Amino acid sequence: MRFRRYGSGPGLALFVAVSSLTLTSPLLAQEGGVNLSTEASGQAAAAPAAGGGEEQEEPGFEEPQQGAESAEEADSAAPAEDAAPAKPAAAPVDRDEVVAAVGVELLPGSAYPEDRIRGIKGGSLWMTMHGQQWPYMPAVGGRAGLRLGLSGSVWADGSYARIISGLKPQPPNVKRLAMQSRAVLRVTPTYSTPEGWFAQGQAEFVALGDQVTTPGVLGTTDDLYVRVGKWKVFDLTVGRFQGWEIANHYGMGLDLNTLERTGAAIEDQKFKPKPAYGLTYFWDRKDNRAGRYAVHVYLFDLLRLELLGEFGASSSESTNFGQSIRTGFRPSAIVDLGIVKVKGGLELAKTIPQEEEGKLWDIEANGYGVAGQLVLDPYLEAGVSFAQGFEDVTNLQGVYDLASSNTVTSVAGFLNARVIESFLVGGGVLYSKWENLSPNADMASPYYGQHDFDRHFQSFFALQYQPWDNFYVKFVGSYGHYRHYDRSSTPFANKMTGGRLRLMTTF
Repeated sequence: MRFRRYGSGPGLALFVAVSSLTLTSPLLAQEGGVNLSTEASGQAAAAPAAGGGEEQEEPGFEEPQQGAESAEEADSAAPAEDAAPAKPAAAPVDRDEVVAAVGVELLPGSAYPEDRIRGIKGGSLWMTMHGQQWPYMPAVGGRAGLRLGLSGSVWADGSYARIISGLKPQPPNVKRLAMQSRAVLRVTPTYSTPEGWFAQGQAEFVALGDQVTTPGVLGTTDDLYVRVGKWKVFDLTVGRFQGWEIANHYGMGLDLNTLERTGAAIEDQKFKPKPAYGLTYFWDRKDNRAGRYAVHVYLFDLLRLELLGEFGASSSESTNFGQSIRTGFRPSAIVDLGIVKVKGGLELAKTIPQEEEGKLWDIEANGYGVAGQLVLDPYLEAGVSFAQGFEDVTNLQGVYDLASSNTVTSVAGFLNARVIESFLVGGGVLYSKWENLSPNADMASPYYGQHDFDRHFQSFFALQYQPWDNFYVKFVGSYGHYRHYDRSSTPFANKMTGGRLRLMTTF
């Protein structure tokens, strides 16, 4: 395999570092979404008797005084015969006993662990699990058992955007209006033992309000996997799922599965912004029959490691070569100190044709990403990230393709702050640059010596109000600037301004 420019510099340093290490609220995945309930596991459990377990007197009963001088005095101290008998206090309900007996539960806050503070309540980091095992469903009642956890989310977005075309009158300026809605029902059967061993499955069923299934953007199934291991020690996960979020957390805006995320793109324009890179060549769920496996290791509630692999049949990316076989791996690590979180990883992948003969093309992709995040609970959370990816393409004739081979670099930052208890404000920026490896050889061109490129700058501000624990109202205002240069066409730049109002409930 070629690992162009990856064998030295920051990529090599990160590779050595990672290799050496070798719903409160539900998660919205991701899309990332979470169900963020504030209920703690066992809140409904019986409270211990007051006074260190001493017997408590029943209401309405007074013990006769010792040493009463006459039976009349003793009788006067007793309750009247016609007095209503006192009712014993109702025994409190033990949640664990109920769950163990019924076997079905709406997942409590403890299913979304917070051994270290995730973020400020309601913020984007708080809605991220930072590589922790979730849903966390250990044995209840001190015995092994199988139970079914339910959780999920529903959101509806009304979006508006105006895009100024850099090639008008063709295409002209455009206005976009869109109503998108999406619901995820998460079903998690889990068998756990008192010793901490478990086997878990998860399926996330998706309902779409706009009934448009664009590959890679909206689907009808999110997670679908099987996981086995020991709680807070290790696990093996196999199926369809996202890898850990490393350098692709952008704050309270640029949410997945929204038009806002696509930026200053015009549908009738041949060229559109390339996706930003955040250690994401195969972070997200794939189409067709591509799947993945991952080994996770958890050390001291402080260090978390993921080795993510992928194999299967998929549509090739960055080219029109057709169906392919894709293999690769993505080691990553998270050091979580609570207040400070440091994340890093790299990925190596190769895509080849399914045909054993007659097809000579292949794509080799590798990259690295790092992020640092800060949480000053309950007032502020912030983060910065940097990632760089490389694709090397061999065409159908078996020749190295400089025009398709490329480097993509992304830099991002965000900040969320609490104004009052239920009101948050946030802002962020994302800059991404895609550049191929073929320089312009036309000495008469003003772009002589430059490579073809896409540059996309996106920024946003967000206002979020949370009137109840599981209901959110969020407005996001956004601005995007997309600049394209291709020696075979006219260079141009688009500008976008937009707004989006989201209503969301989680459970």
